[in-house]
Amino acid sequence: MNEFSDPPEMVKRGNKVIKKLRKGEEVALKKRIFDKEEKKQINDILSQVTILKKLKESKYIVKFYGFVNEEEIMYMVTEWFEYGNLKEYYTDYGPLSWLEKSQIAIDISRGLTFLHTVSILHHDIRSENILITRHRCAKLANFTLSRGFRDFSTHVKATIDNVRWMAPEKLKDHNNPYTAKCEIYSFGMVLWEIAEGKLPFQRENDIVQIRNLVVNQKYRPSFSLGVPNEWVKIAYQAMQDSPSARPSLKDIFMTLNDIYQIHKPKKTPTSSPICGPSQSDLPDPDDLELSLDLSVIDIDTLSVKEAIAEHKKNGDRLKAWKAFCQHSELDDMLAKYWKGYYLYYDLCPIEDPEDKNAKQLRVKQSVEYFKEAADFGLADAQLRYGHCLWSGEAIKRDIKESIRYFQMSADNGNHTAMYNIGNILYNGIGANKDEEKGSNYLRLAALSGQPKAIAMCKTKGIKLA
Repeated sequence: MNEFSDPPEMVKRGNKVIKKLRKGEEVALKKRIFDKEEKKQINDILSQVTILKKLKESKYIVKFYGFVNEEEIMYMVTEWFEYGNLKEYYTDYGPLSWLEKSQIAIDISRGLTFLHTVSILHHDIRSENILITRHRCAKLANFTLSRGFRDFSTHVKATIDNVRWMAPEKLKDHNNPYTAKCEIYSFGMVLWEIAEGKLPFQRENDIVQIRNLVVNQKYRPSFSLGVPNEWVKIAYQAMQDSPSARPSLKDIFMTLNDIYQIHKPKKTPTSSPICGPSQSDLPDPDDLELSLDLSVIDIDTLSVKEAIAEHKKNGDRLKAWKAFCQHSELDDMLAKYWKGYYLYYDLCPIEDPEDKNAKQLRVKQSVEYFKEAADFGLADAQLRYGHCLWSGEAIKRDIKESIRYFQMSADNGNHTAMYNIGNILYNGIGANKDEEKGSNYLRLAALSGQPKAIAMCKTKGIKLA
């Protein structure tokens, strides 16, 4: 404990979490005291450590630093969350704007997306397990109950703490398997909670009553007037009684992103508080469940991230190609993007390099993969599909649609797309000329190190500071 110091003002959250400073950084120490069930608690803690270490690369998962001991007390050390959990945030700082609501919801969807892509189920999605950082970014926390898709699924039983968000199939019988669709339902209820700024079934404090409402009466809480129709629609779809009727995370993300785009500040399109997709922020494979047969993945197959690393170091690209193909079969969107990339640049196995018809077919297939990944929200895919639309390669040329995809890619943080949209707007190429808006994009691209943007800013006299 010597490496920790007290902040200027002592802050506690409940009886278990205190704020400390570690090497100048604010951290949270969560107290764990062992009792009669010491062995079980240790197993739960070790399980959570294993999960957190696997999730350390996502921006939308709580950052875990390790454990420290003080006599018989063990503390879990994580990043500090200035605004507490989601329930505390909307209670203390609400009513939230739709810009904030959609941003928080997107952050949650990205966190869930990452979890499901690395084959982990959270098992306890609710507002108290969603924490809000100083920069108002939402992150998933509390992985005590989490398990891998192929691990033994813990029999999570309904308690007054989790019953409000629990899927009906689990409320019917806690022995029913816990699947990704259970988390879609929980997320749908969280979307209702974000929209309304209060707990679901707030007036009900009895597990049996809530179970009766959800399972027998198939009741779902109603939304207030003023909630965007698309938000209501996707939330209710997520809360469908039948798991198979619930949407994928991809569909939820796209709907939430559309709502965010409507409410984001119009004069500062590049100052989006939503972090752009990255290689560590992996898209989800739709509909993966515990009952899914994963035998299509060979034991020696690389993960998508390993395959990307193999590609970037000019390693075994055939092995990377096979990995992208196999993960694409499981609807991994990042794998689909890279499969399209390999097809487009002839990095996949080719029988006859001189066969022009086969080449055209590969390009056509790659464009289809680029579009699917672009519509999911991958910035690089949005850029590449925009280029295909601009050039009319294997698809009908559409400048207006191309600009739309460049815009999405730029707003998701792609530096080349920032240059493209900046150049287009500054010079009025295929769009109404807007030097001020174009300059903003060019400046941001240049500050990010984009060479052509740097050169153009210098030529046009666009100041970077």
